Amino acid sequence: MFFIAVPLGLLALLGILIFASAKAYDILSLPKEHYPPTTPTGQFEDVMFPSRGLNYKVHAFYMPGQAGAPALINVHGWRSSRHSKPDMDRAIALRDLGYNVLSIDLQDNGGDTVEDGRLSMGYKERYDVLGAFDYLLARGFTSNKIGIVSISMGASTSLMAAGGDPRIKAIWADSGYARADSVVAEQAQAFGVPGFIVPTGMLWGVLLTGDRVWEVTPINFADSFAANKQAVYIVHDEFDKLVLYHHGVDMNAAFQKAGVDVTFWGLTDPDLGHAEAETKYHDEYYRRLDAFFKKHLDWS
Repeated sequence: MFFIAVPLGLLALLGILIFASAKAYDILSLPKEHYPPTTPTGQFEDVMFPSRGLNYKVHAFYMPGQAGAPALINVHGWRSSRHSKPDMDRAIALRDLGYNVLSIDLQDNGGDTVEDGRLSMGYKERYDVLGAFDYLLARGFTSNKIGIVSISMGASTSLMAAGGDPRIKAIWADSGYARADSVVAEQAQAFGVPGFIVPTGMLWGVLLTGDRVWEVTPINFADSFAANKQAVYIVHDEFDKLVLYHHGVDMNAAFQKAGVDVTFWGLTDPDLGHAEAETKYHDEYYRRLDAFFKKHLDWS
């Protein structure tokens, strides 16, 4: 009986591990909701374009600004959408500053862009950002007139995109993570999930979708950002409980060491939640953002 019980016990443990890993990957990769359609105030176009190198279309709002002004790609965070109120408000605020705005829906986060039903923490979403960049080039914007405004997962996604295309010269990265596997492990720990579930959950994700989430490591592009003269503005709050402060600190340190043109706005407000500087420090936030893009993009 002992020799039968041991294999059965091992099979039971394996089954539990597979079930837990699958559930963990569901929590990470499935959108929480599908956002109902909304539209911006003022003039806009509802547009679509290919995700670079991938077989699906990215949905976006194109919102024209002042004639001759640069264009900014507005990139939302995890499980968000161009239709969500914070992302819509940001797009409108950017247009009010005079910019042309392309506000995009990243794949499978709950908006209109759909691929396989699973978001990937920036692994595939970076190609949506690159597709947005290609779309703006096709509309006649030169690369030195295109910047990126990005939040949370969108910030890490956008840095990954910029790491893959040296023509992207200015990235505003608010509350992003240096490594996707680290932020996932930290959140698992915060919710009391056993640490071994994180790598097994990611392995399950590879078997299911092919998405190698652990390869989302924008901190690793420090040398290429420096070599290609790509400017980065990092925003992070010390009391962020979702994406811990060290992610912003670590990226800033790595970028500075490599010689990247990087600015770090580290807030120390205990009342700030994740990526809330934009709303609670609204005027200063947009003054800093506008000055950054005025410096690094062509307004001629």
